[in-house]
Amino acid sequence: MLQGASPPQGQHWHNTKFEQFIVVKGHGLIQQRNLGDPDGKVLEWEVDGDHIQAVHMLPGYTHNIINLSDTEDLVTVMYCNEVFNPDKPDTIFVRYDKPFRSRTSETDG
Repeated sequence: MLQGASPPQGQHWHNTKFEQFIVVKGHGLIQQRNLGDPDGKVLEWEVDGDHIQAVHMLPGYTHNIINLSDTEDLVTVMYCNEVFNPDKPDTIFVRYDKPFRSRTSETDG
């Protein structure tokens, strides 16, 4: 659960793990970026608990989720196809000079 006005969660990718994010309450933005895309194009899905949908996180794509509400919590069900293996972790965190930006921040100026 992301509480209102929390920073983006995620900014990582996986070699083999598939994930699904399903927002069941609140209003959020899911973003993905293909590591192999030289332009760094960001794919975005605006999601909310009133319109349930599953967004798939693919291996080789960085991904994150942002709570777009300042007052409402974002509750998300997350599924992955692999059990965590501490001897072979598959979560690689990525820092960018140009972080993901939500559509609302791009229009704010």
